[in-house]
Amino acid sequence: MLIGLIPYAAAAFAHRFTGLISDETYHLYLGPIAFLPMICIPASLATAVWKEQLFDIRVIVRRGLQYLFARAALRVLLVLPVALLLFSIFKTPTARSCRSSPRVRAG
Repeated sequence: MLIGLIPYAAAAFAHRFTGLISDETYHLYLGPIAFLPMICIPASLATAVWKEQLFDIRVIVRRGLQYLFARAALRVLLVLPVALLLFSIFKTPTARSCRSSPRVRAG
């Protein structure tokens, strides 16, 4: 994993702290090229899990599914009050009945 971070860290250090690299050169060329070796990080982790069996695959799949379902449930819980509020607004037309009632003048 360290091999994936070294090029990006060196380019960022040279750009931000030493000023050896201009902004344009860093953002157009060096930044994306230095970022490419970071692809090695998930690949090395996947290889270690697959070949060396660092983690039990069942545990990883189970935790991933739990995370997926928990996020889906939280999304539903976030949208549900808004949906119920909109449903109650459109179901009961109280605003229309208030407009049609006669007005009483004070006087």
